[in-house]
Amino acid sequence: YEKGAALLQQQARAGAAVRKFVEVMPGRASFKPDEVALLSEFLGSVGSEKYAPQSWSVQGILKDMYETFSADLEAATQLEAKQNTDFETFIAVKTEELKAMEALKKAKEDEKATKESELADTQAIYDDTLAQKQADVKFFDETKAVCEAKHEAWTTRSSLREEEIAGIEKALEILTTDEARELFASSIKAGKETGMSDSYDTGRDISYAPAFLQVGSDTNAPNMRAFAALKASASKTHSLRLAALAVQVREAKVGHFDKVLAAIDAMVQVLKDEDASDIAKRDQCKGEYQK
Repeated sequence: YEKGAALLQQQARAGAAVRKFVEVMPGRASFKPDEVALLSEFLGSVGSEKYAPQSWSVQGILKDMYETFSADLEAATQLEAKQNTDFETFIAVKTEELKAMEALKKAKEDEKATKESELADTQAIYDDTLAQKQADVKFFDETKAVCEAKHEAWTTRSSLREEEIAGIEKALEILTTDEARELFASSIKAGKETGMSDSYDTGRDISYAPAFLQVGSDTNAPNMRAFAALKASASKTHSLRLAALAVQVREAKVGHFDKVLAAIDAMVQVLKDEDASDIAKRDQCKGEYQK
């Protein structure tokens, strides 16, 4: 009786194990129809006498299943190991790529910072250069205006000097003709006829001498024509010194035209000196501009 009970318990445990295995068996496990029928019959006969003749067949089926599952497990384990290796290789490659990208990012950020600094410096240089350019343009415009004004003034002075010199040369030409010399000589002689001494000079105007009065009243007389020429030139050029010279020619004392001629020569020399000074100043400015 005890052996029977033990056997029944063993059968029950075997049946429970087979039933549990069938329950957790993968759906992809393939069984032949007769094997499925045999398993079902075995599970249904657990605890009966029909178990003994069927147990060896069930054990064979379970052995085949075990070998199949073992092979599948080994294949799955190998596949998982390969996938883990591939994953680790992939991660290692991507980690290196990430490091390279981070290094490249840092290099680009450093380059950006450098370029921004250079841009700021260049912008500052540009602003300074633009301000300097504007100041230079303003200075150039102002200098140009001054130069044009000075050139115009120089041209005007040169033209006036030329006209002054032309008027003086005209007066000098009149006063140095043979006619003028003869007239001045006769005026001087007439002065002597009145008893005037060559060395007598009161410093007062003696243009009232009879002979010279006649010369002074004649508008065609050389001194009056010279005076007219000087006066016309003085009026045209608005030259006070030319007007003063004209008055000096008109009011020259008898026998003192050599002083008038000397004054004329002196003024001509002054005008020439002024012209030479202007030309020298102009050449100096040109030389400094070309440096």
